[in-house]
Amino acid sequence: MNLISERGERDLFGSIKKLPNVKIIYLHAREIIERLADGSLDIGFSGYDLLKESEINIQKKISVQKKYNFGKANLVVAIPDEWIDVQTIADLEEIDFDFKDKKNKRLRVATKYPNLTREFLFSKGVTQFKLVNSLGATEIYPFTGSSEIITDITSSGETLKAN
Repeated sequence: MNLISERGERDLFGSIKKLPNVKIIYLHAREIIERLADGSLDIGFSGYDLLKESEINIQKKISVQKKYNFGKANLVVAIPDEWIDVQTIADLEEIDFDFKDKKNKRLRVATKYPNLTREFLFSKGVTQFKLVNSLGATEIYPFTGSSEIITDITSSGETLKAN
């Protein structure tokens, strides 16, 4: 596909050389989800994670036609280095129940992806947790006492390793 942008790489509009009636609008990935849901876009490319994090009424309005194998990222659970006994998700399940029994509070999980996190943890039997919403720099939450663990979407894991 030969894309045309008349004003260079900062252009917000484009077209396809062999399909001049098709207009391309370059939007933020989250914006694409919103515009598909409100009907102002016919087709869009965005992250599946962003779709899953959108409100359920938005998800119901969007039909995924094809998943492409680019921009692959995974939801990861990151725990403090000091938790040497936690090697598997089953260990984390044990910890979350201990946390509830011994400290009378739920394990706090900081994340920018509450829907994906909730779905994943429940599917693994980890149920005694409280989500803490993060807007960014989630890795810092355990160090500030805002959460015990975090989840994040990562493709390389480099930021998590560094922090």
